[in-house]
Amino acid sequence: MQCGPGIRFYPRKALNGIFAGIYADYLRIKVKYDDDYFAEQGKGVGAGYVVAGWIGYKWIFNNLVLEASTGYGYSKLKDITVQVNNSGGYLREEVHESDFQGGWTGIGLGIGIAL
Repeated sequence: MQCGPGIRFYPRKALNGIFAGIYADYLRIKVKYDDDYFAEQGKGVGAGYVVAGWIGYKWIFNNLVLEASTGYGYSKLKDITVQVNNSGGYLREEVHESDFQGGWTGIGLGIGIAL
């Protein structure tokens, strides 16, 4: 799930009705590893990107903007390197890479102000 503020720019006034567009985002991911059975802990970071196509509907009431949208996107995570320590002080690095994945992006709900 992705949640956060965003800004959209419209070259003209934002309009009521159906809209479509593309979305791109850079991802930076922090990973925490905790294995009680082997008494190992670790942490790491990774990066990647998301590209999606969106379609939705926008309602504008005076300057209040409400919207609902959905889309289909693709994501790719680059190598995630995790440094793992065990109780004996042994340190190792694990490298994980995700495949290129596509799928439904979910439902987006937005609220904003049209200036």
